[in-house]
Amino acid sequence: MWPCLNKAICNRIRSSTRTTFDQYIGKYFIESLEFDNLTLGSFPPTIHGVKVVETQENELLIEPRLRWAGNCNVNVALKLFSLKFNAQLLDLQIFLAPRITLKPLVPSFPCFSSISVSLVEKPYLDFGLKLLGADIMAIPVLYRFVQDKIASEISKLYHWPKDLEIKILDNASGATKKPVGILHVKVVRALNLLKMDILGKSDPYVKLSLSGERLPSKKTSVKMSNLNPEWNETFKLIVKDPRTQVLQLHLFDWEKV
Repeated sequence: MWPCLNKAICNRIRSSTRTTFDQYIGKYFIESLEFDNLTLGSFPPTIHGVKVVETQENELLIEPRLRWAGNCNVNVALKLFSLKFNAQLLDLQIFLAPRITLKPLVPSFPCFSSISVSLVEKPYLDFGLKLLGADIMAIPVLYRFVQDKIASEISKLYHWPKDLEIKILDNASGATKKPVGILHVKVVRALNLLKMDILGKSDPYVKLSLSGERLPSKKTSVKMSNLNPEWNETFKLIVKDPRTQVLQLHLFDWEKV
């Protein structure tokens, strides 16, 4: 599965970071910011131990040990003052101890309604970071600071009892919600928007989602200082119930803080 997972994860990273990258274009003399190369490599993560925890609840709780020493290559290119600068992430190693809870158990395949994932301990990360061809992680003080900072931020988000929950079954019917089609949405333009910024106009972007869906919303790029923005961006949304699901469009004014 790893070649397919590699492409799927990289595509998700590209789409989720596009809006963030676009926010900086035109600021601080930045002309472009994009991935030159993005691959997680050919080595998949491995499970080197699984513990099953007995509980009194109607659930299955397992704690696998994941290890990934990948040959990933992530290269971000920044164009500043017509000069191109590259930052490269490589030799990534991750050790995780997630807690995976399948609950509640039900008599309908796949026999659980949701998956809950959290971390039982701080993850270990190690990687190389090249800036202008030099490995800045070779600096001991910076190396320790960056590794601990990233691990701490991940722990804040998902350290138990905080978790990431993924719905699998409809609790009301116990039936699996299967995709029945794809809705193609093209966000073309907006006209005569309100002026939201004190100094300037507005920095609009659009979030798209289908009601009853727990997946993250799709986002357009940000059009800086524009009350009549044009996007012409196309999105694909997975439809599970065309009779009840509603397309939701929300227009926001981007702020740095």
